[in-house]
Amino acid sequence: MTGPETLIQVGPYRLLRLLGSGGMGQVFAALHEATGQEVALKLLSPESAEDPQLVARFLQEAQALARLDHPGVVRVLDSGRIGTTAFLAMELLQGQSLREWMNKSRGDFLGALALCCQIASVMVDVHARGIVHRDLKPENIFLCPEATKAPGQRVKLLDFGIAKLPPGDAGPLDLTHVHTHESTLIGTYAYMAPEQFRSAASVGPRADVYSLGVVLFELLAGHTPFASTEPIELLTAHAKEEPPALRQCAPDVPGALSAFVATLLAKEAEARPSMERCQEVLAQSWKPEPEDCPIPGLAPFTESHAALFYGRDAEVAALLGLLEEARVGARRWVQVEGPSGGGKSSLLHAGLLPRLRTLDIRQGARWLIATVRPVSVNVDDA
Repeated sequence: MTGPETLIQVGPYRLLRLLGSGGMGQVFAALHEATGQEVALKLLSPESAEDPQLVARFLQEAQALARLDHPGVVRVLDSGRIGTTAFLAMELLQGQSLREWMNKSRGDFLGALALCCQIASVMVDVHARGIVHRDLKPENIFLCPEATKAPGQRVKLLDFGIAKLPPGDAGPLDLTHVHTHESTLIGTYAYMAPEQFRSAASVGPRADVYSLGVVLFELLAGHTPFASTEPIELLTAHAKEEPPALRQCAPDVPGALSAFVATLLAKEAEARPSMERCQEVLAQSWKPEPEDCPIPGLAPFTESHAALFYGRDAEVAALLGLLEEARVGARRWVQVEGPSGGGKSSLLHAGLLPRLRTLDIRQGARWLIATVRPVSVNVDDA
């Protein structure tokens, strides 16, 4: 059989030019000869077309896109099989990928936040329909010029070919062959959440949150948190290594935002915020800030950052229990100690104090909170 690159006609579509290619096939600009409409025509490669699992997954993308029908997701127009090939016709977008924008607009702090806020907004709706993308990365995020959107671009999400759909929701297509085995490794290593390479079949929406965290880190720092040409090294890093603080790599990023991005990259899915929360935080009026702390990345959370403080609920609960023992006389004092940079100040200010104040509101005043600040002392007056 001739490959897609040698074809000039696929059903009613006449191929015009190659737009791109990937592991499963190629995408062409094509013309529907009966209507004169130009489309982006995705064709499954001859090799992939021989695998029922890949064909089913290819058609699953059409189903996922048709179900979404969202302005932030590329629109599907037609799909099916013709002879030994499968095709997917989508709207032909004008613009550039996020990867291309990133290469030309490096250092655009506000633009990066605005685009990631748009991505989060679209993903809120995607997740609400029970779909997990499982492959968020700059190549799968397209930007269409639009003056009403910051930074003059509208986000369109692409490539739902490995998306996880709601169980038992096959829709009009026969997707009985689509099954992600527990041991199947799917996704893009540099952007994959740790739980996705352990079991892609069982991931939830917070796997996409992790990928968004990697994309945002890369936009602001100029590189991903972990980098290697060896897949096993990347997977090990995602699973076991702590990512560098974003502010260490991009010193003008506000400390609170840097800390929030760290929560998106938490190893455990439950420690990450929801996509709704990502949208809320990224929509705030952030601006670049010089680092006050002499060691980048170590500036602690303050009480005003409590809403951004994630992942230490167990420690906060343990501290509250110890303080209650001290309050009733079962313990003489509570001392928090640990190595410098371990997050003691953040734990107290952004974790413990807001909880104590909440207790005071619900149960009446239980604690007197005194803030002690150092002052300059003139030795002559001492």
